[in-house]
Amino acid sequence: MFNIIILGMVSLLTDISTEMVYPLLPLFLTTRLGATPAVVGLIEGIAESLASLLKVFSGYLADLFGRKKPLAILGYGSSTVGKVVLYLAGSWPVVLAARVIDRFGKGIRTAPRDALIADSSTPETRGRAYGLHRAMDTLGAAVGVLLAYYFITAYKGDYGRVFLWAMVPAFLGVAVLFLARETRARARETATDGRGDGDAHAGVGAGADADAGADTDAGADTRAGAGAGADAGASAAPDAGASAGTRGGAGPDTGTPGEGAEMLWTSEGAAGDRTSGAKIRPLAQRAGFCQGASLGAPSPSATLAAQQLRENGQERTHPHSVPTVRRRKPPSFQWSKLDRRLRGFLVVVFLFALGNSSNQFLLLRAGNLGFSPATVLLVYFLYNMVYSVLSYPAGRLSDRIGRKTLLVAGYATYGLVYLGFAFARTPWHVWALFAIYGAYIALTEGVEKALVADIAPLDLRATTIGLHATLVGIGLLPASLLAGFLWNLFGPQATFLFGGVMGLLAAVGIWAVV
Repeated sequence: MFNIIILGMVSLLTDISTEMVYPLLPLFLTTRLGATPAVVGLIEGIAESLASLLKVFSGYLADLFGRKKPLAILGYGSSTVGKVVLYLAGSWPVVLAARVIDRFGKGIRTAPRDALIADSSTPETRGRAYGLHRAMDTLGAAVGVLLAYYFITAYKGDYGRVFLWAMVPAFLGVAVLFLARETRARARETATDGRGDGDAHAGVGAGADADAGADTDAGADTRAGAGAGADAGASAAPDAGASAGTRGGAGPDTGTPGEGAEMLWTSEGAAGDRTSGAKIRPLAQRAGFCQGASLGAPSPSATLAAQQLRENGQERTHPHSVPTVRRRKPPSFQWSKLDRRLRGFLVVVFLFALGNSSNQFLLLRAGNLGFSPATVLLVYFLYNMVYSVLSYPAGRLSDRIGRKTLLVAGYATYGLVYLGFAFARTPWHVWALFAIYGAYIALTEGVEKALVADIAPLDLRATTIGLHATLVGIGLLPASLLAGFLWNLFGPQATFLFGGVMGLLAAVGIWAVV
């Protein structure tokens, strides 16, 4: 829970910064820089799509090296730089550059951050974990909109002052992120996943009893193990040439192998022969192989631990056992090996994304119906408040009744909201539609991520989360370009009619494939 709260605080601060800027951008571009709705669509489409290409790669790197926090820091830092560039913007191409830098950061950070949340929760609590994170994220968005409203009215429409103040929470968010802890998948998921490299099934599983590691300490930390739920008696081979193992990661203050490394206990006889024994990371820590310790000679505690294993029939190696390190095999991603439901879900999400244009067209529509910049901010604030209030209950509800039902309801809601924007005529229509649109986001965004995390391969969880975000982002470029051109050629009704139909089709697709 500590990680989830910290990551929620980071997102809260970052979204305060982002939402002080985002709802003002379409008005800034069209009223101050002379851009058309097509240019607004071009900027958002390019920025989101190019950045989204990075999400699957950053997820893969997080899986490959087992390190998610550094990528998250890089991503949040890049978004902060984007705010600086936006403050300096005097033409729409510079705004485009600022948005690309900002979304580049989002592309880098999204999959590693979401994988940290998944690794910090259990399958039974994952929906509420993502829901809590989305609630904090959206609370930050609501606060950001209120601050933007205050500054835009206090400074009488000076966009530059608002953009300047937006840098402050962005820098604070990066600072808080340093408090987050690196995590690994929990033992129960690892033990029941049944996937891994060749020696994984011989490893120590989540169900290992205290005898497995000679005492409770040796068996307690096997959650980093790669294998099925084999007991400790299976982890040692009956002859000297057998191999058994678990992957392990060193703690932050030890010199044992880091994330992605494998501890292999070997012995060296007088003739230099090498035999394998049990590969248990906690034993290495107990045996005194900490930072600065020599690996050439065993400590007394190492000899004692080896003796304990031999007495329990779990190790038959020479007492002068020393650990060697083997790098984990790079994860191999194959589309055909993904769960059928996951493949179908990703295809439907991608097709839906082709009709899901940028939210900035909703803000333009409000302005088109006579809303002032300050009032646009207030209606956007309402959207964020509804989103924030409903995100956690929606995630919790998905833990109880399943993700599918909420996703179908969410996509159907999207379709009806867009149809409503096509025919909106009065201010109260806009207020009501923005509130319902907040409910759509609450029902889908966090729940989608929880669904992907549930059915993705465990060793490719960050990669798959990144692929999901990438498909959504790739679709945004043609969606936003098409929305802009439909608006220019046929008026705003055409833009929202197309989006509404795509939303209803997506609801049917989710019901059919998930």
